[in-house]
Amino acid sequence: MTNKYLIDENEEKSLFNDALIIFDTSSLLDFYYYSSKTQNEIFDTVFRKIENRMWLPYQVFYEFQKNRDKVMMKPIETYQSLLSKSKDNKDSGHFDEMHSIIKKFKTEQIANVKGHLKTLVEKTHKDDKHPFFEDKYFDHLEKRINLLDEYLSKTDEEFKNFKKLLEKDIKKKIKQIEKIKSSDSVYHSFKENFTIGEEWNYDELLAISKEGEFRYRNEIPPGFEDFDEKSGFQKYGDLILWKQLLKYANVNGKPVIFVTNDNKKDWWYFDGNINTKSPRHELISEFSSNNEQKFWMYNSNDFLYKIKKILDLEIEDSSIEEVKEVYESHSSSNKDSILGEWLAKKHKWRMFITFEGKEKDNGLDFLSINNDGVKQGFEMKRAITSNYASIFGNLKKSILSKTEVISKNSLDRFTHIIEGKNKASATIIARHLVRANPRKVLRENENDFNVIVGYFDKSRKEFIATFESEKLK
Repeated sequence: MTNKYLIDENEEKSLFNDALIIFDTSSLLDFYYYSSKTQNEIFDTVFRKIENRMWLPYQVFYEFQKNRDKVMMKPIETYQSLLSKSKDNKDSGHFDEMHSIIKKFKTEQIANVKGHLKTLVEKTHKDDKHPFFEDKYFDHLEKRINLLDEYLSKTDEEFKNFKKLLEKDIKKKIKQIEKIKSSDSVYHSFKENFTIGEEWNYDELLAISKEGEFRYRNEIPPGFEDFDEKSGFQKYGDLILWKQLLKYANVNGKPVIFVTNDNKKDWWYFDGNINTKSPRHELISEFSSNNEQKFWMYNSNDFLYKIKKILDLEIEDSSIEEVKEVYESHSSSNKDSILGEWLAKKHKWRMFITFEGKEKDNGLDFLSINNDGVKQGFEMKRAITSNYASIFGNLKKSILSKTEVISKNSLDRFTHIIEGKNKASATIIARHLVRANPRKVLRENENDFNVIVGYFDKSRKEFIATFESEKLK
């Protein structure tokens, strides 16, 4: 008898050849971030191969329609943010910031350099006392400084001209995006390829909500992580789509592949590196009690990789890599932005960089350089559990990797940031770290290593710290 909580190679082959294939809202919305080439390759190669097995719960289609306009606007915002600083996005205004540095250097620093040169000349021009140098001794240096001043003036003009070009090209890009938005080939492809489930009535949704109250209080998946963050039927959106999925699979007597980029613990089990490992066993058990078929889950990039391999489809590796990069960036980008903003406010950095995608491979999520030239790297890890043994064990692992990360990135300091699930979890973790053994380890490594513990508020708009090892007494 096969183990329903695991999947082997033969079961996986059978699934990809026979199962209903169901996407959730997150995996659908990510299509708007793919290039046209990758979109078309998936539509023409993958969707065409499985078109008779593709189904969407009505709840997924409803959420997709509700959020698609907002998602389609994001690329426009990213172009606009290249130029000017936005109060809603601290990681913006890079061009204006560069130009500001050039202008500031010309108006303030060059004048300062010229002032020091003038003082040097005045202190050394009298031939009747020391220090003394000939009148023309500093002429060459003065010419160099004047050349630099002239070069900065030209650079300032070039920045102004380039900004006009950049603004013009950004407008073109925005027009292209707006044109795509008006036609929306992604939406039309979904309508064409997916069978869409029927809308459930109010009484059915109310019954699910009542069941959801009990399930969420007892952390029975899916969706319990939305319990404190949403209101009305919205907080039960994952449970509603799950119930619709169960009913459809049961009526059709078919196995199911569920494609989701929602990588929260109310859907997945994770490995030690916070990578998705398998569906929650409660989901598998509930599915099998309704339907004696197999249920398994994949994120978009794993699904694309598997379907290419198993069904022998011609999909470019570059397309799979692009899908993977979008998945990885969206799994963390919003939190990265919020945490980066918190760190930037906390310290007056001369330079602050948020890494994405492949750049994270060096073990860093953020890099900062302060006004004294001190280079500090940051990594963020989400705590799967808040028990003492796990937290202390992960702390020791981070310290063991510290030397390599510092060496690889030429850092002066390395900061390990632990994200708690919520305020209660982050508070418990903070208490663990002030116990004798963790405190001793932190003290021994305080010269080049520190730890920050915190959580994101319910709105996911603010990071709140509960512990900072540099404040340990």
